[in-house]
Amino acid sequence: MDETQRKKALRMVPYGLYLMGVRRKEVRDVAKDLNAFISSWVTQVSFKPPMIVVGVKRDAYSNALLKESGVFTLNFLASDQKELAQKFFKDLVVTPTEMSGVPYYTGKETGCPVFPQTPAHLECVVEHIYEGDNDHSVVVGRVLDVEHRRDAKPLTTSETGWSYAG
Repeated sequence: MDETQRKKALRMVPYGLYLMGVRRKEVRDVAKDLNAFISSWVTQVSFKPPMIVVGVKRDAYSNALLKESGVFTLNFLASDQKELAQKFFKDLVVTPTEMSGVPYYTGKETGCPVFPQTPAHLECVVEHIYEGDNDHSVVVGRVLDVEHRRDAKPLTTSETGWSYAG
């Protein structure tokens, strides 16, 4: 397979960008036990019950937290929130109220980070995690709660210029 052609073709797949919040099963120190990261591999897979699928890098610290707690949040980013998203590509400074300067609170159903400046968020419980001989876990989550704060055009990789075809 020609790697250049593969990358060019796969970069044509449109990806939304989301801010995913995770936690350790028992949160004792927010700086170590809460985390958030940008996720781009997300899709809805069921209406009843409402379920989504997300891809999470297998060797990431957040994946270990997700597996331990079995819960997560998915915060939807608006097209004007590229600068906010960029803060989550670096090591986070986590306090009880902010992650690298971005305010958050913990969700009532999951205890995972919720970012109130995003247009909407989901709180989810893990139903299944599929791992194969690849670099990402495929996580199926059942939606427990949702908050839609405002309508917004979603942030996508095509708007940012970021590519995800490794």
